Amino acid sequence: MTVIAGFEIPPDLNTPTGLQAQAAELQRSFERDALPPIRADHTLSAEGKKIMIAAAFIPVLEGVADLQDRERREYDRAIARTEQKLFGDVQGDAGVVGTRDAFDRAEQIPNTADGEREASQLLARATKTNDDGLVRAVIVTAITRGWSRFIEKFMQSNTGLRGALEDYLELRRFNPDNTQLSYYTYKVTAPSEIAGIPLARLREIVAEGPTRNPSDVYTNAPSRGPVITDAARREYARMEQAARLR
Repeated sequence: MTVIAGFEIPPDLNTPTGLQAQAAELQRSFERDALPPIRADHTLSAEGKKIMIAAAFIPVLEGVADLQDRERREYDRAIARTEQKLFGDVQGDAGVVGTRDAFDRAEQIPNTADGEREASQLLARATKTNDDGLVRAVIVTAITRGWSRFIEKFMQSNTGLRGALEDYLELRRFNPDNTQLSYYTYKVTAPSEIAGIPLARLREIVAEGPTRNPSDVYTNAPSRGPVITDAARREYARMEQAARLR
């Protein structure tokens, strides 16, 4: 895969990044290896299976969330590095305020053909007056709105920036918060036994295991109550460690 400013770019929008592939495999391994044996254990009651499934599923939720956060951080860093190549650094508090105001101004331009012409005129004035904040705002607004002719004209007039701008366009196309594949990869579906239960409550279900009446968790061996708790803890620890190592 291509790497732009430290962010991995797949060959197309239907191919997962490495981190997305890890997240998908984490979910598949749970569904393939952890869930079926619990469901097939006839010594567990419905409540016992719920505890065991929660213990195995928590590391999946946490692992997928960690991978998503990591991808977002890597993407944000790549965008910042590429913007720095394109536009330079924003200098001081005055620069931050000026850039913010410039974005407010650029976003007021209508998203129409007339608006695109207005943006071209505004960009020309900003370039002539060395208003870097406004240049940045107009270019980013044009990219967001998909003004391809505007962008191509800018690249023709600024050939030295073509490579950085093409990288920036490619990064924006693979924004992990916007692609359909990313959305469905990181949208973890819980098993029916624990569907709709928030993560905090799942942790409580596992932690409450030792206090449960053995007859609530076993179908035919009430005296084995402590075993369900020990097994849940072992499974939770194993899955949590596996998630962190990925």
